[in-house]
Amino acid sequence: MKIINFKRAVCAVLIALFFVVYPSMGKNVNAAEQTGNIQTPDVQVLRVIDIVELPASIQILLEAGNSLKYTSFILMDPPRLVVDLPGVSLGEFTKSIIVGKGSVIQIDPVETTAPVRIARLNIKLSNENAVPQIFSKSNVLIIDVPTMTPVQSDNKAPVKPQLNMVRELIFNESGNKDSFKIIADNIINADTFIVDGDKLVVDVKDADNSIKPFENVVDSKLISKIRIGVHTAPSNKVRFVADL
Repeated sequence: MKIINFKRAVCAVLIALFFVVYPSMGKNVNAAEQTGNIQTPDVQVLRVIDIVELPASIQILLEAGNSLKYTSFILMDPPRLVVDLPGVSLGEFTKSIIVGKGSVIQIDPVETTAPVRIARLNIKLSNENAVPQIFSKSNVLIIDVPTMTPVQSDNKAPVKPQLNMVRELIFNESGNKDSFKIIADNIINADTFIVDGDKLVVDVKDADNSIKPFENVVDSKLISKIRIGVHTAPSNKVRFVADL
């Protein structure tokens, strides 16, 4: 008669079950830990873009709840300051902000999400010599743009002086006396002199002429004809020459 030792058999079964269950439990614990370590990075949302006008500058104030990290650079043609805020969403600021004060024309916000999220502010400047300063105060990022006088081009065409327009020439013969009258829009400033002994010259300064013809035959006792000429160099003038 064979006697079976049940104690030894039960122990063997329990040990086997233990090794079967334990590895399975170990895998579940590790899987739970790995799942718990997967975290979505927090995205800051831009809450405030304020424009503050100071006597010597325009300040752009940015707030997103926490301190903002940034990179910046300046581009030319046209001049503009570019400020990148990594890990920040623009939130409700999706349209251009017209400033029109100091050296700041407007702010154009742009957001990208790939390969990383960046909120970009393109700040258009009216003067390429305006060098912005960027600094933080508490949780506010401050962009300080100095106010500069607009650059005026030196290539502008010179302003032409307003010329006195000569409108009419009136000749009058009376006995042994000849005269002619010059009529213009404004008071006439003229030089009068004799050339070659037989030519009376009248130069009307800073003037232009509208009289035609340029040669007027008089054929009087003292004056045979009056000629009109327009000169532009070295100065504008209308010259009347009376042949005696």
